[in-house]
Amino acid sequence: MNEGDELKIRKVNREIKTSQLDLSTQERKISELRERLVSQQEITAPFDGVITQLNAI
Repeated sequence: MNEGDELKIRKVNREIKTSQLDLSTQERKISELRERLVSQQEITAPFDGVITQLNAI
């Protein structure tokens, strides 16, 4: 705690809380992206048939 300077202590506390919020936001984004990856691994056609050519990247 920088020599008891109250303003510096408050600033550091705000920065820590902001960093924690940023981390939690990034964790939620990663979780959502993982869920999308799992749910979109498989593509189903809207009809029955045989695939003769596939153009995907």
